[in-house]
Amino acid sequence: MTGPRGGGCGSATAQPRGYNRKGVPALRLAVPGVAGGPGGAATSIRPASDGDRGGWQHDALLYHGTSEFLAGTVPFIVAGIARHDPVMVAVPRERTRQLRRALGEQADQVDFVDMEALGRNPARIIPAWRAFLTAHHTRAHPPRGVGEPIWPGRSPAEVDEGARHEALLNRAFDGGPAWRLLCPYDAGRLSPAVVAAAERHHRAIHRDGQAGLSPSFQPSEDRALLAGALPEPSSPVDSLAFDGDRLAEVRSRVRRHGAAAGLGAAATAYLVVAAHELARNSVRHGGGTGRLRVWTEPGAAVCEVQDRGEIHDPLVGRRAPEPDRPGTRGLWLVNQVCDLVELRSGPGGTVARVRVDRVGARSSALAAEAARRLAILHGSWRAAADRGLEAADRSALGALSADARALLLGTAPGRSPAALPRGSGEGEPSTGPAVWELLGRGLLDPASPRGRGALRFTREAARLRSAWEVAARRAGEQQLARLGPDGAATLVRVLEGALPGG
Repeated sequence: MTGPRGGGCGSATAQPRGYNRKGVPALRLAVPGVAGGPGGAATSIRPASDGDRGGWQHDALLYHGTSEFLAGTVPFIVAGIARHDPVMVAVPRERTRQLRRALGEQADQVDFVDMEALGRNPARIIPAWRAFLTAHHTRAHPPRGVGEPIWPGRSPAEVDEGARHEALLNRAFDGGPAWRLLCPYDAGRLSPAVVAAAERHHRAIHRDGQAGLSPSFQPSEDRALLAGALPEPSSPVDSLAFDGDRLAEVRSRVRRHGAAAGLGAAATAYLVVAAHELARNSVRHGGGTGRLRVWTEPGAAVCEVQDRGEIHDPLVGRRAPEPDRPGTRGLWLVNQVCDLVELRSGPGGTVARVRVDRVGARSSALAAEAARRLAILHGSWRAAADRGLEAADRSALGALSADARALLLGTAPGRSPAALPRGSGEGEPSTGPAVWELLGRGLLDPASPRGRGALRFTREAARLRSAWEVAARRAGEQQLARLGPDGAATLVRVLEGALPGG
């Protein structure tokens, strides 16, 4: 497996009534279904102070039912909007619908992400938060997020990976820039063990309208984050010992099982890509050899690669590839194309188990990245992506210069996908973060015509980029589905040429 390896594979001055202790006006908000909502007096909500504990703040909200969910999340979101802090919300779809109804027009100022797609494999969540911080962080306006990676109905393996993700969040963001993340847990429907794990992984707990430090909080050591054993499969297993000369056979075995599971051409190709990357990394970093195990489960195919190496970086695969560092891409790529990745490593070796579902959520960061790059490299892919846009968006893209288009779509060499082209109106800054920086310094009044124009431009550019990425992913899926019998191997070669890293 890829990554750093040894031997192989977070007295106040009185304020006038109606203000909090930092002088920020208390908000009055009517939240449907919450005491003080429609039919009663509005609820007085005091925005939490970002400076109470300093740095990165990782809190859990333990709620029972929709009313408590909204009472715990809506004030947190609205307080961020009032401060002009960037806000991202990644929750299951039904919770998104509830929040949009509760927020009304203010919902347009929030970046909503479908956690059922993003967090289907929890290893994809940290890169999404990193990208959000990179695009929006400023000192004056630290971002805040709401993320619910574990919800009722997730499988035991998914719940376990979600809990490991929560522990890894502390490892990923401790000591970094200030921002706040609130993680809701449906305590009325999740098991006591899941709730207990939430109390261990969050420094502060919100419940019953109160917040306090968690007495159970336990920072995890790096080795513990990847420790543990995986349960044995319940289905018959096809096993293959391999070395560098047998990678083609690895791909062939996995391809057959993907077909047997009814995954379809594109999903089978993703599973083969994952197995190829894991096996190749075992050869390179895990002692030169490894063992493949592959089997089918209802509606899915699973493969597992074992080797003798040990992974020392618990965040391997959860950082975007670095173009100037060969070997940083393997597990990241695997995390993007699979519906679940379970990674365990210790002195006795490393095991990586990956699952691809017949109907999954693989249109994620890897699919977007590959489709974007292929749409730039191949005119037919670009045209297919453009055709997937609405007429107005297609016209807006067509009016851009090639350089502006590349900046907007994140395909310009050496430029972050967060970089946006310069607007045509006066006062429209070139990047989303620049807008927040100007607001934070008081140099841009959000109520002024220039301020409103800058915010509109930033939101519209981000929306257009997002629409094109969706269209590019769909076009990419269609193209992958048309690949021939050896399409998986073809995809491996294409991705190796289109993506950075070694």
